[in-house]
Amino acid sequence: MLPESARPDDKTLASMLSDRGRLLVLDAMSSFGALPLDLRATRAAAVVAASGKCLESIPGAGFVLVDREAMRRVSHKAPSVALDLLRTVAQLRTKGTMAPHAAGSSDRHTR
Repeated sequence: MLPESARPDDKTLASMLSDRGRLLVLDAMSSFGALPLDLRATRAAAVVAASGKCLESIPGAGFVLVDREAMRRVSHKAPSVALDLLRTVAQLRTKGTMAPHAAGSSDRHTR
């Protein structure tokens, strides 16, 4: 485990960003499952991670833990060409299923 001094202080960073009206997105690709993470205390808007690395699972499965209100807050500012979370959630609500992410999001950015 990393010494405490080598780890970023997520709570302080989240507080500083919140004071400025910004959101914290944590890249936990290498740490998810190995280091403790209290999302309520950290107040991160999103955490991005994958199945490999510390979870020691099958490779290639990425996931995002995201606050729904934060997602709505940035919906008009955050275009995506690979993993369009807003479109995926909307499609899941209306159709009850999800289309492949890349196929669902790239078509509107290539016109």
